Formats: sequence, C-alpha cells, structure tokens
Amino acid sequence: VEIPPLTEGQQTKLTCTAPGLCSGSRPEITWTWRGKGESNSQITGNITEFHTKNLSAVTQRHSSTLTFNLSSEHHGTTITCEVRFACGTTRKTSQTLNVKYKRKLQIIGNTTVPKGSDLSLTCSVESFPPAVIMWSKPSAHRTHLLNNTGSASLVISNATAEDSGQYTCTATYLNQKETAQVDVTVTCK
Repeated sequence: VEIPPLTEGQQTKLTCTAPGLCSGSRPEITWTWRGKGESNSQITGNITEFHTKNLSAVTQRHSSTLTFNLSSEHHGTTITCEVRFACGTTRKTSQTLNVKYKRKLQIIGNTTVPKGSDLSLTCSVESFPPAVIMWSKPSAHRTHLLNNTGSASLVISNATAEDSGQYTCTATYLNQKETAQVDVTVTCK
C-alpha cells in the first residue's frame, strides 16, 4: 500500500498493488477500514479505481486506488488492502494512517484567585503531530515558562499581586505559531 503524506481537508489517493506479476484472471482487491477500537468495515461512498498494466504478453500488474477526503477522524485508523487471486490465494496488508491536523488553541482554568491560593491554567491544542506549547508573562518579575507538547499547565503556588496580569500561551505547530492571552487577577482575601 502506497500512502502519501496525509493532511486534514485534502483529498488523498491510496494505492494498493497486487504482489508479484500476474497472469490469468484479474484479482479482486478490497479495501477495509478499522477505527480505534472498532472492527473492520467495508469502505463505501469513496472512489475506487482498478488499474491493470500489461508488462508483457502474459504478465500484468494490478492495483486499486482509493480516493477520499481526509479528516482528523482518519488519524490513527487502520486501512487494509486485501488481494484475492482466482486460485484462492489471498494477501493482505494493513497500515495505520497518520493525518496532520490541528484544532483551536484553548485555555482552561480559573483566572481570578484569592491571594495566597494556587493558580492553575492549562493551555492545549489537539493536533498531530503534537504542537509545542509555551506559557509566558513578559512583564513579570517572576517569569513563568513552561514548555510541553500538546498541553501545558501553568501552576503558581501561593499567588501574589505580582502574579496578576496577562499571560500568553503560544502553540507552535509545523513551524506556525498561534497565541492566546488570558488576564489573571489575584484578589485580596
């Protein structure tokens, strides 16, 4: 099975080529799909094309091309191509799909905390490959930097008035940056 680089939102073509050179009748090529934790299912609603290339007077190479639009739901699924020859011989191969995708950056947590309590914010973005996440507060006496992949938590113990201000979360995904800011307020008890 030939799998090109896969990116969400794009149309892709996967090609399955029968092993070896064939003579005689054309083999049956079937595509199946298995999602995470699911059983195999026949692929329907997608375009499949069968190709036969004559290599000599008696030998041929057979292949099937599956064309479909990619989504993040295809990431981590398994695609299987099964080739069944008229003589009863069957060959199949399976591959896991790795689809590049990225969702919107989000920050969760309580942005207003009483003085002396703990501040905890989490910045995350669902993506493949995982984005690198970094927290920063450029104007702080205490700079809070946390670098992680996919998700990063900013935790400040015993928050003080100096911890109030704007914090920036930056996600770097495939050399592109996306930022989100959040205003933190530390109140008097």
